[in-house]
Amino acid sequence: TMAIHAGVLILIMQLYFFTNAEDNRCHCTHKEFILECSNLPDTNDPCIISTTSQENDRITHLAISNSFIGPNISMDDLLTSLKLLPSQLSSLSIKNTDISSIFLSSLINLEHLDLRNNEIKVLLDPKLPKLKKIFLSGNPWTCFVVTSDLNNWTFSSLDQGLDMFWLIGDAWRERWIDHQNTSCEPAKIKSTEFKKHLLRNLKQRKSVSSDSMEGFPLAGFLSLSLNTSAICPKNCTCGIAREAPIEPPFKLIITCRGLNLTELPSNIPSHTFALDVSHNMIEEKLEALTSPEYEQLRKLNISNNRVKSFECFRYTNFLFKIGTILDLTQNKLSLFPSWICSSQLHSKLYLSGNPWLCPCDQVRLFDSFYQKNHNLLPDGDSLACMDLTMREECHEESIDPYVVIIIVELVLFVVLGCQFYKDWKMYTTTRQLPWISRHLPRWLHLPTDMFFKEKSKRKCKTSSSSRKTSFASVD
Repeated sequence: TMAIHAGVLILIMQLYFFTNAEDNRCHCTHKEFILECSNLPDTNDPCIISTTSQENDRITHLAISNSFIGPNISMDDLLTSLKLLPSQLSSLSIKNTDISSIFLSSLINLEHLDLRNNEIKVLLDPKLPKLKKIFLSGNPWTCFVVTSDLNNWTFSSLDQGLDMFWLIGDAWRERWIDHQNTSCEPAKIKSTEFKKHLLRNLKQRKSVSSDSMEGFPLAGFLSLSLNTSAICPKNCTCGIAREAPIEPPFKLIITCRGLNLTELPSNIPSHTFALDVSHNMIEEKLEALTSPEYEQLRKLNISNNRVKSFECFRYTNFLFKIGTILDLTQNKLSLFPSWICSSQLHSKLYLSGNPWLCPCDQVRLFDSFYQKNHNLLPDGDSLACMDLTMREECHEESIDPYVVIIIVELVLFVVLGCQFYKDWKMYTTTRQLPWISRHLPRWLHLPTDMFFKEKSKRKCKTSSSSRKTSFASVD
């Protein structure tokens, strides 16, 4: 009995071993110099290849499809599991897999690369001089990284395009075969205006159905990134500004934060909409605002600098453009200029965090301006002086003229009421009219005169009728 049980156990173990070995055997077919594989396991699992070493040496074309080989694939590990050397491949096709990044620098003899319909988001320059054809469509290429904060002036950065603009260079322009069908990932584009722009473009392309919401063309995004970076100021970053309509030609935002600048950048793209030069050392040199390059600028962030006065803005038209925003928080401003109150200001000003001085004339000036233009000072209630809160202590000396008018009207109403009561009391006791009634000119007829005339007529008629009645009774 023991021997029977032992035999059965050995038989079960052998069946399990051969079944597991069959499951781990890669689904690959070998045809001369081509190796086609599908349903490959993760590279961490063993993969048994049925080909011989001589057959492997002749393989120059590798095609992998419908496999789950891990998101971050190592080509060396993958080829090792398939008993192949990187240098022997001249053609590589990887389709319908879950890879999200791939490094190809070891495939020095590669001439044909097909990476369609995977999960690849970014592809660095493989630096393969022999590569003649490349296919990239069907991947969720990361282009526009949209910021979720609606108060952020940046709609999307263009950094992703800087890693892949090698694809539109002169050496690769003709090698990228399916560039017209390669698009950015649609899910990353959340702007309604941007989606409408894409839909209009799709309707103009007869080859693509207008019902399918494809992403922005990858080649177009790379061109945008390359052209923008070429004209972006040194050490600054350029992106797409959050301003509708978000469609080409895009409005740009330039960020030059924390670069120890002492003045505004002189050369910026002509379609710059927003400029962030916060956390620098700018004091007064803002002459660039008058240059033609700054004509389209509508948002300027100069917070955390050393600006001491508004005079540097007085002779520019930036503050007087409709829809402009100027952020001067955390600077060295101390006095609110009177010329702003008498000008046609259209710009929103952020002024908190400055060491404001608070003589009463300044407080009254600011308070008067703030009451009329509170929408232009979003942080006006939070402005604080060095020793007291603005618009508090100086209010004791100031008198609102409207309050004075109301008080005078109330006093006059009480006086008139008392005089009317006095005249009425005198008339009921002495039957004497008030002085003003007795000395009115005869040509001045008051409405009350008509009333008294009608009343006297009625009395006369009543008395005459009564006399007639008395005479008749006597007769």
